[in-house]
Amino acid sequence: MTAMKHAYSPDGSGGFVKKFSDPQFLDNAVADLMSNTPRLTKEILEKHKKTLSDAYMKKNRPQTRLVVFMPTLEYISVPQISVNIPGLKIGSFNVTLRFGGSGQLGRLFGLGFQFSKESYTQLFHMDYHKYHGNGWKSGDFHYQVSH
Repeated sequence: MTAMKHAYSPDGSGGFVKKFSDPQFLDNAVADLMSNTPRLTKEILEKHKKTLSDAYMKKNRPQTRLVVFMPTLEYISVPQISVNIPGLKIGSFNVTLRFGGSGQLGRLFGLGFQFSKESYTQLFHMDYHKYHGNGWKSGDFHYQVSH
């Protein structure tokens, strides 16, 4: 049987489509994220004291939003699109979903804050592409807490 080639990865393996259509991949991702939550929390608290303080102080302003960075393809850069979700809150924060972006290829998930239309800070991201040496590797994934 010949495997269908996809344009989503240089070797034709269809990295994004293949991974995201495998239920085990998502199960493993959730389990891995949960096992890394203590380390992520510690590093975020150490590196983002000011960001977290600003977010708390500005939490009731409509432009202060929790940003959820959505999955991106491994090898194709797409334009960045932000979608504000009316009525959706996590804690006291309005939520924005951010898709795409050329700098975060192979991202599975990330969190950050937006303080104005032009200003946001990414706290961390979880990637599924090949490990590049920044952050730490855990199973099939790796994590990086932004500076």
